[in-house]
Amino acid sequence: MRHNSDTRRLIIEDMQRLMIRDGLRAVRVNEVASHLSISKRTLYELFPDKMSLIEQSLTALFGGWEESMHRHLEGVATACERLVWLVGEFVRQLNVMGTRMLHELQSAGESCAPYVAWLETWRHEFSEQLCGGVAEGCCIPEMDTGAVTRGLLMSLFTARLHGVSRSEQYAFGCTILRGVATAEGVACLEQLRVRME
Repeated sequence: MRHNSDTRRLIIEDMQRLMIRDGLRAVRVNEVASHLSISKRTLYELFPDKMSLIEQSLTALFGGWEESMHRHLEGVATACERLVWLVGEFVRQLNVMGTRMLHELQSAGESCAPYVAWLETWRHEFSEQLCGGVAEGCCIPEMDTGAVTRGLLMSLFTARLHGVSRSEQYAFGCTILRGVATAEGVACLEQLRVRME
């Protein structure tokens, strides 16, 4: 029996919803099949096992976010503005995912390829924009962009896991950016903060 791409897409979307709500381990294939009124057999014809379904669902989720991020960044003029937007977007993505899901992804670490790729995308984007900030004169040239990026991402991730509010996560991220900003960068950050209020 052939199943169309709509069936596959619906299964992945439902799986994403359940993973975000309940975490990776709590999702039951029966629940996905029942919710979509399909048989488990149909589901397993499209996905060989639960792990494959999880990985494909995470790949679609993170891939969609990455495409959206790149489209948005194309229209942002300065590195300072891109960095502030990236902090907000990373915080938004962290807050879309439930803390159970985030804990499970963190525990899976290197064994979860979509999660590793998602983190690598963020490391690359922040490092690239920090280098752009140095070139534009809004970030200090003496910083180790890789270390700043790792510290920023892990600090925001940890803050989310510990129940820090979304607005406080964002403010914390902007404070980290301020710590590596030149006087020109601090002025830019302040203008952006006032504009966003």
